[in-house]
Formats: sequence, structure tokens, C-alpha cells
Amino acid sequence: NIKGGTVTQDVFGGGEAANVAGSTAINVTSGTVSRDLYGGGALADVTGNTVVSLTGGTVNNVYGGGLGDASTAALINGGTTVTLNGSVVKGSVFGCNNVNGKPVGGASVTVTGGTINDNVYGGGNKAAYSVYGYNTSTGAPITSELSGITFP
Repeated sequence: NIKGGTVTQDVFGGGEAANVAGSTAINVTSGTVSRDLYGGGALADVTGNTVVSLTGGTVNNVYGGGLGDASTAALINGGTTVTLNGSVVKGSVFGCNNVNGKPVGGASVTVTGGTINDNVYGGGNKAAYSVYGYNTSTGAPITSELSGITFP
């Protein structure tokens, strides 16, 4: 949980090159994350679900999944959930991963308040997830719900 202060690096719910057996959750109620926020790990898998909840504070980009690279996927063996209500996101919100990897379950992004300075994506950034909004292997949906939000 982030309840204040400033984090100058990325924040991960999962491990760095070390898999997490189970689910992860990150809650931001105030403070600043100068770089990106990930529900999953860096070059690592999460065997359960990831949940990112933002009710205050300021972050750069938000990812429901993890961070991969060209040769290593950061897989989420469950689903991803991102909820934003009252935070400031200086960049974009992504329901899935960054660069490489994907959730096996569904991906959900719900925004009921706050400010997002860029875009909202149900999927990932340079991390393929689905065809026509559904996971090709499980049929799990990508859902996005937006209300009460400010796009400067």
C-alpha cells in the first residue's frame, strides 16, 4: 500500500525475475509514484490475479499486468483489475501488460473519477492480448467502464 511520500522508481505488485505464487494487490491512497505502477512483476509471472486500486495520489502510467521484454513474458495466470477513483495519472492506464506478456483471465479497467492525462486501454502496451476484445484461448473478456473522469 502506498499512503504517502514519493517513490522515484517503478512499483511492482509481483517480483523481479522471480515468480509469485498467488495473487497481488496494490492500493494507492496518496503520495507520488514518479515512474510506472504494475500489478504484476518485472520479467516474472503471477499465478493468480492482479488488482491495482487508486483512490488518491499521482502516478505516471498504470498497468494491470507486468513488465516483460523482447525475450521474456510477464504472464498473469489469472485476470487483471485496475480501478481508478480520484487519482491523477500523468500518462496512460492499461488493463494488461507492458511490452510482453498477458493475463490468461479477463482484464478489467474501471474509472469512476480522477484525471488521466493520456489514454485508457483495456489491453496492453506492445503486449498482445486478444482478438476483438476476447482472449483467444479462454474467451475471457476485456471490459472498460469510464465515468466522472477528466481528460485535460
